Amino acid sequence: MPTKATVLAAAGVVTAAPVIFYLLRFRFAPIHFSYSVPKAFLESRAMAITNPRHHMTATDSFTLRLSPSQLRHVGARTDEELLARMTKGFFGGWIFLPEGSLFRWLLSGRPEDRLVGFSALEPNIVPQGHSYQARNTFLGMSNRYPSGIGPNRVWFPKDIPAKSLLPYKSILYGGFQVIDQHCPSIPPHVSDDEPLAEQIGSYVDIAFSSDEASFAGCHRLEVLRPRRPTLDGAKELRVTETEGDIHADSEEALGVVLRLSHFRQNPIKNQPSPVEGLKWLHFVYARLLFEDSVRHVLGR
Repeated sequence: MPTKATVLAAAGVVTAAPVIFYLLRFRFAPIHFSYSVPKAFLESRAMAITNPRHHMTATDSFTLRLSPSQLRHVGARTDEELLARMTKGFFGGWIFLPEGSLFRWLLSGRPEDRLVGFSALEPNIVPQGHSYQARNTFLGMSNRYPSGIGPNRVWFPKDIPAKSLLPYKSILYGGFQVIDQHCPSIPPHVSDDEPLAEQIGSYVDIAFSSDEASFAGCHRLEVLRPRRPTLDGAKELRVTETEGDIHADSEEALGVVLRLSHFRQNPIKNQPSPVEGLKWLHFVYARLLFEDSVRHVLGR
C-alpha cells in the first residue's frame, strides 16, 4: 500500500494540474459564485448523515442560468437526465480524471476498497460512536471498509449512466457516495416569494469521507426551473426552444438553472476541517468540475 507521503505527493499533482488548466482558460463566465448555500441544504438529510454532531460548517455554491442558446442544447430533457448528465460530467469529465484515476489506483481491487462510509447509512459496516483512530489514515479518512461489502461500486466514467441517476448509496471511485436524491416526475416550482438562491429543485447529494473522520462533506448537483410569464399572464414551468427566443429579454425566460452546492466540516471535532487552509484551491477545482458538469449537460 502506498505511504501517506506518496499519497500526499500524488494528491498535490492531481489538484495542481486542474489549477494550471484553469489559469489557461476561462469559460462559462456567467457562473455565479457564493459562499452561501440554500438553508434547506444545511438542514437536509445529507447534513444529518455527514455531520451528526452538528459541528461548524464551511459552504459555497456555483450557479449558472442557461441562456436561450444553451437551452436549445437541453431540449425537452427531464430533470433526471439533466442531473445524470451533471453527475457524469462532474465525476467522469477531464477535470476529475486525475483524481478518479488516483482513487482507482489506490483502492480498486484492494482488500479494503473504499474511504467513504457513514454510520447512519450502514451501521453494520461503519459502527457509530467508535473513537477516531488517526493511524493509517489520510486526512482522517480511514480505509477500513471491506472490499465488496455494501453498495455497488463505480470505478470508471463509462459506468456512470447518462440518462438516469445512480442507485442510492452507490460508491464512486471508493471515495464518494450517493446519500440522497430528489427528482420528482413533475419538477418543483420555483417560488416567486423567495430568491432563487434559497430555492430547492431536483437534486442528487454525493458525499465524501466519513462521519468518523476529521474531514467530510457533500456535493449537491441541482436543477431548477424558474417559471416565466406567458402571453395570457399564467405561469409555465418549462421553456421550449422557440419560447426561449420569444422571451429572450426576460430574466424569467431563462428557464433552467444549474447549481453546485457544497459543504464540508470536521465531524469529530467542532473546529475547521484540516483542509481549510487550501480552500482557494477548492474554489478553483470546484468551479472547473461544475464547468465539466455544464459542458456535459450541453452535450459538448
